[in-house]
Amino acid sequence: MQRGIELGQVAEMPLAVDAGRVTLVAQQLSEGALLGGDADFCVGKQRAADADAVWIATGEDRRSRRAADWLRGVVVAEGRAFAGEPGDIGHFCRVGRRFESRERETGRIAPTHVVAVDHHKIRSLPTRKCTECEAGQHESDSEKSRHFPNDTALSACPSPLILDTALVTAPATDHAIDHAIEQATDHADRSTRRDALSAFGLALALCAGGASLLVARADSGLEPPQISSQLSTQASSQASPQASADDPSWRPLPEKTGRFASHWSYQRISHPSVPPVVDGTWPRNEIDRFILARLEREGLAPAPEADRRTLLRRASLDLIGVPPSAEDVDDFLRDQRPDAYERRVDAMLESKMYGERWGRHWLDVARYADSNGVDENVAFANAYRYRDYVIDAFNRDLPFNDFIVEQLAGDLLPEPAEPTAEDDARTRSRIAALGLLALGPKMLAEPDKEKERVDVVDEQLDVVTKAFLGETIACARCHDHKFDPISQADYFALSGVFRSVSTFDSIATVGRVAQRPMATAAQRKQLESWRAQAKQLDETRDAARTTLTAAERRANFARWSTLLANPTPNMLRDALAAAERDARTPLPERETFIAARAAREAQEKIRPVDPPRALGVHESKVDETPLHDRGDHMQPTGDKIARAVPAVLERVLPGPIFPADSSGRLELARWMADSENPLTSRVAVNRIWTWHFGTGIVDTPSNFGVIGSKPAHPELLDYLARRFADGGWSMKAMHRLVMASATYRQSSATHTALPEHDPDNHLLTRFPRRRVEAEIIRDAVLATSGDLDRSVGGTLLGIGDHDYVTNDQSGNGAKYDSNRRSIYLPVIRNAMFGLFTAFDYPDASTPIDCRPHTVVAPQALFFMNAPFVETAAMKIAGALAAATNDSDQRVRGAFRRTLARDPDQRERDESRDFLAELERSGLDRPAALARLCHALLSTNEFVTLE
Repeated sequence: MQRGIELGQVAEMPLAVDAGRVTLVAQQLSEGALLGGDADFCVGKQRAADADAVWIATGEDRRSRRAADWLRGVVVAEGRAFAGEPGDIGHFCRVGRRFESRERETGRIAPTHVVAVDHHKIRSLPTRKCTECEAGQHESDSEKSRHFPNDTALSACPSPLILDTALVTAPATDHAIDHAIEQATDHADRSTRRDALSAFGLALALCAGGASLLVARADSGLEPPQISSQLSTQASSQASPQASADDPSWRPLPEKTGRFASHWSYQRISHPSVPPVVDGTWPRNEIDRFILARLEREGLAPAPEADRRTLLRRASLDLIGVPPSAEDVDDFLRDQRPDAYERRVDAMLESKMYGERWGRHWLDVARYADSNGVDENVAFANAYRYRDYVIDAFNRDLPFNDFIVEQLAGDLLPEPAEPTAEDDARTRSRIAALGLLALGPKMLAEPDKEKERVDVVDEQLDVVTKAFLGETIACARCHDHKFDPISQADYFALSGVFRSVSTFDSIATVGRVAQRPMATAAQRKQLESWRAQAKQLDETRDAARTTLTAAERRANFARWSTLLANPTPNMLRDALAAAERDARTPLPERETFIAARAAREAQEKIRPVDPPRALGVHESKVDETPLHDRGDHMQPTGDKIARAVPAVLERVLPGPIFPADSSGRLELARWMADSENPLTSRVAVNRIWTWHFGTGIVDTPSNFGVIGSKPAHPELLDYLARRFADGGWSMKAMHRLVMASATYRQSSATHTALPEHDPDNHLLTRFPRRRVEAEIIRDAVLATSGDLDRSVGGTLLGIGDHDYVTNDQSGNGAKYDSNRRSIYLPVIRNAMFGLFTAFDYPDASTPIDCRPHTVVAPQALFFMNAPFVETAAMKIAGALAAATNDSDQRVRGAFRRTLARDPDQRERDESRDFLAELERSGLDRPAALARLCHALLSTNEFVTLE
């Protein structure tokens, strides 16, 4: 070991590392820093008894000289080391002579001792963790950094390194702290990071990995930050007694936790107080006070309330997805009761159309489709049962926490001992709810069946975590999440739940997705009883048939032998009589056969048909898995990882205990549905807000992670989340709260110049104006013409289960000529209905949280040329022509039928001129009137939610 190297000198001692590709973790310490980068060196600084020491190790990499030159500028001054945030290289001092010059100017003191790390003290370790994680249990501390049980794992990682505990006692990352928390001494002083680390006696493992930004950061010449010697609040909490081995909820966090675990969405949901406002006359409820308080701080004011016709049309399109008729508008305008609007909202919430409208929102998130897509675009003929379940759940106002549990584990919920008819219906619906896990696109003909399996698990995990937690956990399949505190270990721990279920009935050459009978426990028991009886009757009938046949053969033979043995005429009558008597001896067997056959036929007639089937999943054997290197199932690494929820969330809500004999779906679902889960209720109310206002309080509804958007109104989000969970998770109660607010009832008109700092209206100075979705456009056209079929439920697919909807030799076999609501039309992956694609229908292969809204020429061309729009216009015109011959009344009627309002004078005059011009061109009056109706259906007003 070289000692006493002066400032500016470099230790030319190579290390046992791979070409400088070592990723070191930069970690702020109370009195030291650990730095790292592309070059194969490390620096650690420890406070000695009477002097500061800095360790430097360099290798033979071509960058080492440059990096070492830069490292001369890393000094300890006034008891502080210059370092960045955990996991980051940070902002450091200027390099080389520039720094040395600055140092002389500022009078800062350079280090007096620079010591090279002895390469004999460097050991290999396959992962960047503390030694305790890999070494297991050891007889003594001195053995901890020298005993590695898995030589194969070591050889898989080219020349990683570890700093021996005898050499480095303090420097370690948050990751190491958490991994070794069990080793903490009792009553350790954890007020500073140095003390917290020294309490555990750790070493830091360093493994070859990706390149860092070390050189780029050094070249930038940025000034160092001012670093406190005290632990951060987050770090203190992690090193506090509550995060000890005695706490069963404790699990280590990934390295990025020091930076990202304090992200707002991973904190407990607060109980914010309703803020005071200056203008106390505007708010109608608590929502308004949160909104107005922010507007007043920004120097903004809300828009005035919309007119009553606009409010009714807004509420109708928003809640039930069809516009009000002119008569509905007239009735509402005549109703002068103070709560007339609230009464209308309540009536809409009780309508069956509410579930169809809001169920469609959820189906976007659930990536609902009636076919598989991908390689084998076969029909999911029973997928519609999940769609009908969702519609019914919204109409029943099923508590959202129950909605979560039923979709993940409805088949595992207990059934009553003496179920009622209502209980039986609920049991059947819970089977249909499992469609969420089975609806995703799958490579059914994938030759590597294990790959097919892990891909299905990945897709299920992705949709579940996005839908309920707003987390992109699937990003951690191949590596630790790049932005969120979600490790690859978290991913595989959670995937163990989904690996323990079966999504296929058959996984042969072309897999078949599982179909579950929608039967109650009693029905399943009765069905098994019938099957057992049928089997017994079949066996009895077969035995009787065999006995009868043998007896008849004996009788026939006896008759024939009698004739041969006694040919005399005197004996013939007696022999024949005896033979006849012998032939009748098997009568009991014949009667048994006849009775069995009759019973079997009767049972076939009276037994009910097999229960309907729905897409779903089955419980399978528990199957936990190790990490897959780079997400490759062919490269498992290490031991199997026990099922668990992401560690960062366990710090707020302890994870469930997963049973050894079942998948753990029910336990996971109940953990997600817990009111103390920091994400679930926030994500849910944000989705409700998004679907009401077009954009969420967090405008990335499926990504509450670090790169997701920050909430525009964080206190309001937590207020709504608390109120939602504490109030029984009622969607309809949340609708009433939102729609009764003055915020929702604002005009959409721009009443002032758009504020420069809020051009996208996140602060809600007005109601967001937007075009309605494709389904609403189609339903509105059909409703306006009187052709909308409002029957509920069922399927329009018309293709057998697992039959090809499309393939390389045929087009889409689905039909779209029904006048039923658009939610019931088939959704065919890879071959979407043309109207849907024209108006931004989402990709049904992935969860969609908020549909885009485009304005492109094909949309106008669609309205100009679509046959169903032309047909609707002709039907409206025919009804108007039959009702009156007066031109003005026809114009008025056209506006009332299409836009539910009377035309103003300018519109009346222009419409009369338009009709007159068409008639002069040769069109008869009904055809001209149809053209006017067609034009009105094509207006922005018709397709816009104001």
